[in-house]
Amino acid sequence: MAVRRPSIDLGLAAMSLARCGLVFVAVGAVCLVGAEGPAAALTRAAGSVTGSRLTTTTTTVPTTDGAPTTTTTTIPGAPSPSAATSTTTTLPPTPSGPKASAAAVPSLVGTLELQAGSCASGETGSYFRMVQPGGSLTAGPFVSNGDSICAVKTWTTLAPGTDGGIVTGSYQPQPATPFSSGGNSSADRIVKPQTFFAVDFGVSTNPTDPQTKTAVPVPRIVDTGGRLSGDLSAVAVSWNGQFFNQGSPKPGGATSAQTTAVEGTYDTSTHAYTLTWTSQVQGGPFNNFVGVWHLQGTFQSTVKAS
Repeated sequence: MAVRRPSIDLGLAAMSLARCGLVFVAVGAVCLVGAEGPAAALTRAAGSVTGSRLTTTTTTVPTTDGAPTTTTTTIPGAPSPSAATSTTTTLPPTPSGPKASAAAVPSLVGTLELQAGSCASGETGSYFRMVQPGGSLTAGPFVSNGDSICAVKTWTTLAPGTDGGIVTGSYQPQPATPFSSGGNSSADRIVKPQTFFAVDFGVSTNPTDPQTKTAVPVPRIVDTGGRLSGDLSAVAVSWNGQFFNQGSPKPGGATSAQTTAVEGTYDTSTHAYTLTWTSQVQGGPFNNFVGVWHLQGTFQSTVKAS
């Protein structure tokens, strides 16, 4: 039975930073005093979650048109710290050669250009949200970002970076100097750095994930009859001098109840796309918080039609 984690008062972030000047933990500021220490204080704030069963799911994307198949195996009695499922997604090989079947699943190689997020009449375009530990991916509670331009501060809009969006088939690595002196991210190729609790975060894709130090494949998106899937395990967020993997699957290939597979839609006539996934932070001050990503815009191919 899961133990509900106490939520952190995010609204006091700026006040706490100004008053205590000690340690910035999770979302908002927490003054760590006495002999407790930062690790113990973070553990106390986060609480603990236990589980009683472990579920493993394997999804195979077909190489011809049709729905992916999923096989789920439940191991009774196996403890899982997050009580979450573990999923491995296998993508088909990219068709090659002049005789490649027209029915084969094509990879979209090019740039997923971002439509900038807007809150003018509801939340539209590309955006990011963050679920508090123990929360629901759809109902939250969500982290409130005081620097959001939206009236509802749980939405943080995204704007295209210098490359226009995510490039598939190659990396968009972080700069050699990933942070400014104030901890603001310098990664600006995918999205324009956005302010999150007074510090800018950026997004990059790297051959080696900067948080886990694990080798990850290049971003890959495949189109199965207008339905998108793929591997974005290389997606990393840099913020306040720290790195957080925000890809799906996680480095190593696993997803879970809180790290959901990349999925979306694609219109071959207009090249309009939508792409969504969630990614649970593992380790660091945002441990067990979940990033919710929604990208939409137009795909620009770098592959010439034969």
